Amino acid sequence: MGIEYLITHNGQRLEVNVRGVLAMKEVGSYFDSLDEDQSIVRGAIEVVRFRSVSDCEISFSDCENIVQAYRKPKYNNGIKATIFVCGTDLVYGTARMLQAAYEMALPEHKIFIIRSDDELEALIDSLSAGGTSS
Repeated sequence: MGIEYLITHNGQRLEVNVRGVLAMKEVGSYFDSLDEDQSIVRGAIEVVRFRSVSDCEISFSDCENIVQAYRKPKYNNGIKATIFVCGTDLVYGTARMLQAAYEMALPEHKIFIIRSDDELEALIDSLSAGGTSS
């Protein structure tokens, strides 16, 4: 499993690619890396692509732990929103669990779930203009 990210659009976007088996350990390492990254601009949008995920080892309690672990990099870097790009039903279901956990524990952080990159730019444009509808 691997989580790799690049910061693009002059620090305004985190392009995250997840591959292999999605597991809590790698998610925690990714958050640690984000927290230390000084090149993220406040108001950045995180785009997480799950295109190459082969399996998920994330439980609902892991989702709650993910939300708690995300607090520090979210606030320290001022990440505005997260967009999950989910190509399969398995990943879409996991993303919905994460979204529910965020809504309960960190409601000010907006999570959007889309099925393809075709929807991505319109959503980013809406968020950049101050919109928050999914």
